[in-house]
Amino acid sequence: MDPSTPTPSPRKSGRSASLGGLRDPAKPSTIGGVLFGQMASKQPQRDDTGEPYIPPSGQSLWHPIRSLTQAAPAPGDQTSRPAINDTVRALFLREPEGGWPTVHGMTQARLTKAIRTTSIVDWRTYEGQKVLAVPERGRVDFQIAALVTLVEDIVRQAFPDNKKLDVFPGGPTDERLQPHHPFPAIITGLSNKEAEALLSEFCLANAHRAVFFYPFDKALPVSTFAVSLENIAIRPGPDNDTRAAAEIVRFLKTAREVADHVNIPMDLYQWILDTVTVKGAFIQRKGTPFPIHHLYIHPPSTDALAHKKWIDLLSGLVYYTHKGDGRAIKPLLCEVCKGIDHAVADCLYVQIPGWPTLPIGGSNNRGRGSGRGRGGPAGRFNRGRGAYTSTGWA
Repeated sequence: MDPSTPTPSPRKSGRSASLGGLRDPAKPSTIGGVLFGQMASKQPQRDDTGEPYIPPSGQSLWHPIRSLTQAAPAPGDQTSRPAINDTVRALFLREPEGGWPTVHGMTQARLTKAIRTTSIVDWRTYEGQKVLAVPERGRVDFQIAALVTLVEDIVRQAFPDNKKLDVFPGGPTDERLQPHHPFPAIITGLSNKEAEALLSEFCLANAHRAVFFYPFDKALPVSTFAVSLENIAIRPGPDNDTRAAAEIVRFLKTAREVADHVNIPMDLYQWILDTVTVKGAFIQRKGTPFPIHHLYIHPPSTDALAHKKWIDLLSGLVYYTHKGDGRAIKPLLCEVCKGIDHAVADCLYVQIPGWPTLPIGGSNNRGRGSGRGRGGPAGRFNRGRGAYTSTGWA
């Protein structure tokens, strides 16, 4: 099973339903104001196969789950997927069979974290449909002109007849961020159909550049990726991923902190545990390969606040397993797609035939020059103290 693919339907498992440490499900608890407990006499809503549903929004346990994906939901009517002109589409790389690889860990807060608040407020005043554009291999210290030109070239190729289309950069924050942190521009002047088309496409790429598209000021579906763990002595590899997953599930079954946090009926908790998948990988640490294990698990809630608390919990645990005490490392950051569950060497996008390979633009030393939404102090990108890529950065 590909851990980068969300798990909208439960898979069968022979694992025991004995969880241990669960509080009385008749006692409701709240996480960030979201009700998680239900009366024990109630039974969760089930699908046609008899399996329990997971809550879609964190507000109730008794509604069907929406498919988890990092691609943004298309706004507007659902009569048909808007198509870019076939002649124009031929200018771009064909979407891989099965769709573009999932970009794990992207949220609206993370998308705009590198953008100054005044720019965000300014963007909200722009009329019409707006879409955020994140260039592959983008940097927070790109030349503003290079960022705008790159995005404009892509979207004007897609919509050559739109004369109102425009692209605006944002001003960088003073926060110290990893240089390859997402730094989007905003596309304005789009029609409803054009905005829907970009969000449905998710990515447009040619031989020279690629851009990912996200909605502006709207919550994104949460990811199944949870944490990356070190200190689990199982060699990364497809043959061992199931072993690593079994060790983690064994720990989570008896982890009182997790059971108390979730506080849902046992069959639902078992359903969540049955969605656990692990993908082992090697990262570079002090110049040598270092093994880690990426944990994917269907969240108990897709409410943004509840999900953040869930990730914070999983990140703070010590995973006591038979193969070592696993601990979460700081999230990785892929330079290409901006996902946080892999390094650039493992990015599935760079494996797509025809994917652009050259970096774009250059450093603007953080705010040289002038213009709307620009500016900021220079020289904040000193080398981090971490022992592997992305450690030591926000």
